[in-house]
Amino acid sequence: MKTVRYYLKAFRQTARFEPLMLPCTLLAAICRGVRPFINVYFSARIVAELYAGDSSKVLFTSVGLCVGLNLVFQILTDWLNLTLQVMRTRLSQKERLTIENKLFTLDYAKLENSEFQELVHLHSESMDKIYSAFSQLAWMVNDFVSGLVTLICAVAILLPLFKLGFVRTGEGFVHSPWFFAVLVAAIAVSAVCTVLLTNYTSRVWFQSQYRYGKLDRLFHRYRDILSNYNSGKEVRLYKEQALISREATQQLLTKGETILRETSKQSAAASAYMAVIGAAIGFGVYTFIGVKGLLGLFDMEALIRYTGSFMQVIAGVTAIAGTFGRSAQIVPNLEYFFRIANTESSMTYGEKDVDLTAVEIEFKNVYFRYPSAKSDTLKNISLKIHKGERLAVVGRNGSGKTTFIKLLCRLYDADRGEILVNGVDIRDLSADCCRKLFSVVFQDFKLFAMTTADNLTAGETPDAVRLKQCLAEADILERVERMEKKENTVLYKDLSKDGVEVSGGEAQKLALARALYKDAPVVVLDEPTAALDPVAEHKIYQQFNAFVEGKTAIYISHRLSSCRFCDTIAVFKKGELVGVGTHDDLLADADSEYANLWNAQAKYYLEES
Repeated sequence: MKTVRYYLKAFRQTARFEPLMLPCTLLAAICRGVRPFINVYFSARIVAELYAGDSSKVLFTSVGLCVGLNLVFQILTDWLNLTLQVMRTRLSQKERLTIENKLFTLDYAKLENSEFQELVHLHSESMDKIYSAFSQLAWMVNDFVSGLVTLICAVAILLPLFKLGFVRTGEGFVHSPWFFAVLVAAIAVSAVCTVLLTNYTSRVWFQSQYRYGKLDRLFHRYRDILSNYNSGKEVRLYKEQALISREATQQLLTKGETILRETSKQSAAASAYMAVIGAAIGFGVYTFIGVKGLLGLFDMEALIRYTGSFMQVIAGVTAIAGTFGRSAQIVPNLEYFFRIANTESSMTYGEKDVDLTAVEIEFKNVYFRYPSAKSDTLKNISLKIHKGERLAVVGRNGSGKTTFIKLLCRLYDADRGEILVNGVDIRDLSADCCRKLFSVVFQDFKLFAMTTADNLTAGETPDAVRLKQCLAEADILERVERMEKKENTVLYKDLSKDGVEVSGGEAQKLALARALYKDAPVVVLDEPTAALDPVAEHKIYQQFNAFVEGKTAIYISHRLSSCRFCDTIAVFKKGELVGVGTHDDLLADADSEYANLWNAQAKYYLEES
């Protein structure tokens, strides 16, 4: 029933993706199923006419009809195959696009979930291996329908012969109705065996591809590292080629080869069994037809027609049975698609908006734990951030700083407690209001292989004056002006040979300029100057102080010296807020977490001086 449900869903989805896919597939299958009988019928007719010595006119008519019908069916089949090839390509593209759209729109919490990421990897790998589950389903429908049409046509031609099968025509087993009954039973058994063997082969193939896919993923990951000029420096300086070869290439050649060899042996054995079964049934079929023919129960034309049609019965049964066996391969891949496509965002929004010119934020007894974590990442956080305040968030690695920002920007929702914006629960705000609240630069920011302007404006028509102002305030305008096409220059060479490679510090400045261009009331900078030298960092902070005047600014930094210009400093330790105050207030307690962090850093500055 699970398989039937997935097939029904897949048929509906295919009809939405490509409305003509299934009708064209059915027409192609009917042509494929009928076409062998043109040759079966006319071959028998032509031989009969030659044997009887009929006029050449009748003979040429039969030959002409045979050639003409084959030509018509060939043209129709070729046209349908080309059409279906285009449709299958579009089907695959639409399948990928559906997944990508889902990834674009899902909650960040769902996107970051490790189980969901694994599901996306499995779907991506399945598409690399079998192209598209929906295309494979269309192939399966083609095989099933063509097999069914072949079987129906063959049975229709063989009906007179079947009647003879139930009549005793002489002494001995081959002349008795039991021989025909055994033959029919053998064909039925072969169909069941074909289903089981094909199912087994598909499951073996699928399981081996799953195991091999993990090795293949590792290999391609390391291949990307080797081919990436950014990582090429470390690979060469530290002589990591042997390590990568051991971890990726050798595993693929040893473990991967073992997996493929085992799969090939099992598939070959299954194919051999099916070949033996087919040969045995073929022997029985020819024996049955030959015995009846020797008794003169039908003429030469019928003999040829029956012989060709009976073998088509086996071909039709095998095609139908084979489609059932392939379910073990297709259904899991359909399941990957529908599980991703049906994943819904759990985060809901309200309809309230707040005054964006005066934003005050308050955390009240906030707790949060990541879905796969065993303990809370944030514990009982209570903190008020006033309008226009400059807040520094500090703490050791893993203390909860970035998680605090994720909750603030509503990438996640708190498990307990409230986050209020101007007294309104952030979960009651509209989605548009939430997005307009924050300009953020995360430490793992991303610039795209697009123009500088598009990176800063998210594709909107840029305000040229404001764009230059933001580039200047981020201290990157001069670099952009030196580019050949200035702000219309494409970044990086991934998609354009004329792309410009920017350094890590320059990229960080562009990310800062992007945050400035958005002009949100709350500016959040997570390690905004990690890639900058101290002089550039000091200059950026001076400019930012002027720019964020009247805005609320939140800084996360490991360099505590950069926090002295902030109005308030919030100190995190193991997910708890252990101190809030000014730099001087927090240093007054010599045993505080902030004092320990400050003295640890100041020590090196003093030693150097």
